[in-house]
Amino acid sequence: MEGVLAEVSSAEKEFIVGGVDANIRIDGRSREERRPLEVQSGVVSNANGSARAKLMGTDILVGVKLEVSDPISESPDEGVIEFLVSASRSSVSGLGGRSGGAITRTLTSLLETLHMTASPIDMKALCIISGEAVWHIKVDILVLQCLGGNIAECMIAAVKAALEDTTIPNSTVVRDSDGNPVDFDLSSDPFDVFHLEGAKRFPTVVHYGVIGNRYFLDPTLEEEACCDSVVLVGISGDGDVVYTKQHSMRRGVNPSELVNIVLSAKRAWSNGAANLDAM
Repeated sequence: MEGVLAEVSSAEKEFIVGGVDANIRIDGRSREERRPLEVQSGVVSNANGSARAKLMGTDILVGVKLEVSDPISESPDEGVIEFLVSASRSSVSGLGGRSGGAITRTLTSLLETLHMTASPIDMKALCIISGEAVWHIKVDILVLQCLGGNIAECMIAAVKAALEDTTIPNSTVVRDSDGNPVDFDLSSDPFDVFHLEGAKRFPTVVHYGVIGNRYFLDPTLEEEACCDSVVLVGISGDGDVVYTKQHSMRRGVNPSELVNIVLSAKRAWSNGAANLDAM
C-alpha cells in the first residue's frame, strides 16, 4: 500500500524474499493464501451503522452517520455518500517516519473511486424530496493500527459491513392541496427503517505483493517493505474487474505479469478468498 512501509534489515529482507520464492512465507502461508479476517458489525452504539475489521496487526473501525442535506445540483434525486479516512499518529508509528496523511489520502481516493465506478448502492433510494432534501451518508473510517499490512482489504471489509449495518429512518412527504411536496416527516420508530440497497455488493479489493517474478496475496507489512511493487485489484459484486492500481517501489509490473495478477484476483474472488459474502 502506498505510503505504508515497515523498516526491515537486510537479513530480514533476504529471509522474506527467499520465503516468497520458495512458496513458504514467513508466517507459513503459500503465495495464494491470505490470513483470516475478523469482521464485527454494530460496534458503535450511537452510529447509524458501524463495523470493525481486524487482520492480525491491522485494525480498522468504521462509523456511519446520517444527515439530511441539499442534493448535488447534478443529481437532484440522489443521495450523497462521503468517505473520510483518518489515522492517529500512534497508529502509523514504526512506518519509517511516514505521516498518516499520505496513507489516508490514498485510502479515501480508493473508496471514492470504487463508489463512483462500481458501487451498486441505490442512490435514488436516498432521496426524500427531489431537488430539496436527500440523505447524506458520512462514512468515517479510523485506522486504529496498521502493523499487519494490507490496510486496503481490511478497510473495504469494514466499510462494507458498516454500510450493510446502516439503518435509515423511513420518511413521509407532506404535500399541499395541489399535491406538491412542501415538507417531510422522519419516522421516530426504531423499527421503521430501511437498509442500503446494494451495500452487500459493494466492490472488494484484492491486494498483491510482487517480488521478482513472484506475486502473492495479502502481503504483511514486512513483505510490503520488500516488494518491488504492490498491486490492488478491485472486483465488483458480479465478479468483474473494475479497478487496478500498482505502486512501484523498485520496478513496475510488466503487462503480462499484470494480466496474471488480475486473473489470480478473479480466482481468489470466485473461490471466496477475497469475497466478503463468504465470510
